[in-house]
Amino acid sequence: MNPNLSDNRIIPWYFVLPFLVVIAVNGVMIWCATSTNLGVVREDAYQRGLHYNDVLHQQKAQDALGWRMTHQLEHGLLSVRLFDAQNQPLHDAYVTAQWIRPLGDAPSITQSLKHTGQGVYAVDAQSLKHGQWAVHVRVQHGTHEVQHSVRVLVR
Repeated sequence: MNPNLSDNRIIPWYFVLPFLVVIAVNGVMIWCATSTNLGVVREDAYQRGLHYNDVLHQQKAQDALGWRMTHQLEHGLLSVRLFDAQNQPLHDAYVTAQWIRPLGDAPSITQSLKHTGQGVYAVDAQSLKHGQWAVHVRVQHGTHEVQHSVRVLVR
């Protein structure tokens, strides 16, 4: 048998092997795509997108109020400080915080914040699981409403 002939039999496999590698990688990618989180943030995302101009209008109205909001999370206590357009503390507001886990199936938690004085509203957050949370703070004062979202790390 000619030694060159046996070496030539492997050459067609050099063309087949890359295709087998691509098929194997595509199979892994398809499995990952079908077996992991779908990434759906909201079930009504399409309807919300259709009404996005309303969201922009609400944001302009909120900006026109000139209210300012700061937050602080220390020792398991979320405090939100509110100021009006004249930089005076905002009193007698109804403030809620909706806690949402960015990842996972944990249900969202809505809590009412209590006014502690000087425009500061606070709520205990020690019962929350450790990790990152998205907090949506909603402030209602008279006929006005302001919303603010922030990411916090609960330790």
